[in-house]
Amino acid sequence: MKNILVVLVLLFGLHNLVLAQHYTLQGLTRDANSNTPLPFVSILINNGPNGTTSDIDGKFQIKSKEPIRQLTFSYLGYDPLKLEITGAENFLNINLKSAETNLQEVTVRANFNPAHRIIKLATANRKNNDPAQLPQYTYRVYTKTVATFDPEKVNLTDTLRLQEKPKKTNRKPDAKASAADSADDKEMEEFFRKNYLFLAESIADHAFIKPDLDKETVLATRISGLQHPTFALLSTDSKAFSVYSELVNFFGKTFLSPLSEGSTRKYDFRLEDTTYAGADTIFIISYKPLEGKNFEGLKGQLHISSDGWAVENIIAESNEKEQQGVRLQQHYEKIGGQKWFPVQVTTDYIVKTLLVNDRKPVAFTRSYYTNINLNPELKRRDFKAVTIKMNPDAHKQPEDFWAKHRPDTLNALERSTYHTLDSLGRKVNLDAKFRIMEAIFSKQVPVGPVSIDLNHIAKINRYETVRLGLGLHTNEKLSGFFSLGGYAGYGFRDKALKYGTDLSFNLYKPSNLKLTLTHTEDIQESGGTVLPFYNPPLISNNLRPFIVRNMDKVTHQSAFLSVRVLKYLDLQTGLQQENKRPSSGYTYEVASDKFSSNFHFTEAVAGARYAFREQVMRMFNHNISLGTNYPVVWLQYRQGLENVLNGEYAYHKYITRIEKTFKHKSLGTTRIDLTGGLVQGNAPATNLFNGNGSFDTGYRVYTGEGFQTMAPTEFLSDRYAALYLRHNFGKLLYRSKNFAPSLTAVTNLAYGSLKDRERHQNLGFKTMEKGFYESGLLVNDLVKGGFSSIGLGAFYRYGAYRKPELLDNFNLVLTAAVTF
Repeated sequence: MKNILVVLVLLFGLHNLVLAQHYTLQGLTRDANSNTPLPFVSILINNGPNGTTSDIDGKFQIKSKEPIRQLTFSYLGYDPLKLEITGAENFLNINLKSAETNLQEVTVRANFNPAHRIIKLATANRKNNDPAQLPQYTYRVYTKTVATFDPEKVNLTDTLRLQEKPKKTNRKPDAKASAADSADDKEMEEFFRKNYLFLAESIADHAFIKPDLDKETVLATRISGLQHPTFALLSTDSKAFSVYSELVNFFGKTFLSPLSEGSTRKYDFRLEDTTYAGADTIFIISYKPLEGKNFEGLKGQLHISSDGWAVENIIAESNEKEQQGVRLQQHYEKIGGQKWFPVQVTTDYIVKTLLVNDRKPVAFTRSYYTNINLNPELKRRDFKAVTIKMNPDAHKQPEDFWAKHRPDTLNALERSTYHTLDSLGRKVNLDAKFRIMEAIFSKQVPVGPVSIDLNHIAKINRYETVRLGLGLHTNEKLSGFFSLGGYAGYGFRDKALKYGTDLSFNLYKPSNLKLTLTHTEDIQESGGTVLPFYNPPLISNNLRPFIVRNMDKVTHQSAFLSVRVLKYLDLQTGLQQENKRPSSGYTYEVASDKFSSNFHFTEAVAGARYAFREQVMRMFNHNISLGTNYPVVWLQYRQGLENVLNGEYAYHKYITRIEKTFKHKSLGTTRIDLTGGLVQGNAPATNLFNGNGSFDTGYRVYTGEGFQTMAPTEFLSDRYAALYLRHNFGKLLYRSKNFAPSLTAVTNLAYGSLKDRERHQNLGFKTMEKGFYESGLLVNDLVKGGFSSIGLGAFYRYGAYRKPELLDNFNLVLTAAVTF
């Protein structure tokens, strides 16, 4: 009896051991032609129903309770592959071949599309699955960026593909030149067989509190060729992409999400495949804009899980041919059985507008999210104004720190890239040369303990024609507490020297508390407006300064204190003294029949800029605004102080500006600028408001700012309000295969008035009590090349101030834009 019991126990244990046994198999899926990994490949086990998918790097791991006899690999656009498994395999290298292109099928679609039911369920559950709806979360992200050349031109796994067929020519080949070219090609081939063009890594901690408090701290950064990088390459663009939003931000553009409300009426969805993961079903759906639907759309794949109808994988790229240089892929997992969250993101770039020896640079960014916590204990007070910053020792992290956070070890090509480019960087002092990127943001080029101020190298306007000069400031190499600087420039038309000097003290860096003392002998636009903290970039699409010709010669000295408080508010206060001499011959009646053209002002000034929930990145040793979804407001108050420091005029001056951009689901974007000003008291035209006109018969260009049919000095006001309204339809109104201009409708209007206008002499002007109106249409992107585009526009002036001759109310302009 005991023997029977022992046998039964052994048989029962053996049965459970068999049931508990798991069969595992790992592998990698690749494109058979380019050898690049294929993400999200569907893998069916033993003809189903169970299966899995490859991850964002093409890797897969199969766990099965029954022996694995056969695997079926399928991927949209590729031939399916069935593979018999013998049981001896430990790792599989799967190469899938692109499906041959057949003639376009004529498909009769039934009234019922099975993909629509799944898409509608996923759309209905967006709020439950969107990570942005979580109250709080934190994670750590490792990001790697690799740059090389177009795989179509340079295949790092097959260097023979570098040999291209020579172009036909009628000229006899130059033997020496051909030999030199061949040597250069061989040298480049050898270099890229062993190295990438560029390699960078970063590790950062991210924290979030709903609705939009973000904080990212860079713990480590490494960039090939640089010893002391002052920046890190982060996955900020791919992080901002969320398929659960109505409108998704995709690398500088806005697109309608395939999971937006009513997307089945805009997108062509097709159920391509179905796989199973345990009790869950994964629906693989392709999407692209429907034929005949003109909107900014994406194309790609959605893998939707029946577990909460959440997105498990997404592939997205622009549907426009010229935009197909960027492709994004995201992989989500359910964290702790609670919520779906992105754990892997990859972005591929092809720079189509740049060629190096007929080769296109390409870049691949991979981000891996770990330490994901959906229930952290965060406090709002810990979120400061700077949302992205880099730790001072981020570039000094030891190799064991990197090894702990990398998802995989560096391969031989990556190790060689660091070794080769770091050696080359030290040899040519690449750190010093790379600071030109800092100059783009800071407008200063450091040279030892001083920096060259790029603002003063060259200026163009109608008064000076061309000004050339030089500006210098001390930098943090000399002192982080103070900065001393100056500039000088010579205008060729007015044949006059301008110069200035300033001294600033950084009293408290965390709040940007700064004291600045300034003295200048320069020119200013008469009746122009200067707002606090309004700093255009070095390369700007605002061309209005080029056409301004009515200038005042100004001697200026001031002392200002500025600070950032309450996270989103910048404040400035100070005292300034100015002597203005108009260049136009203007005179102002200061007493009965007594006129002056030399004005002395003393002003107490207070100004503010408020940008609610603005995100700021601390990079290149400077704060860089990442923008905000809320209005940005500027306010300024100036009080003229009579009999104080030679001040001759008493008045109160108020200035305001509000900017806001609205993104519409299917109609493009609208930009609204509201400006206004009021002067109460005794002040000459130099300190009032001109009409902000931008029309000049000699320069038929769209200036971006101001009224396009109004001359700069045509109107004068001591109180005014203006509205600038621009709606960018993008390519929504017209789009064809080979021609897709971007259309923008513009309407500007202003009202103003002026008291005691008879006191202003020798200045031809009108006032705007009846309202000034103009409207126009810009047809942009008619010609595109590199990082710029050219178009045409037309504006029409109407209302009480229209001109008698019909054609005189039109202004035909050239539009130009610079993009990066």
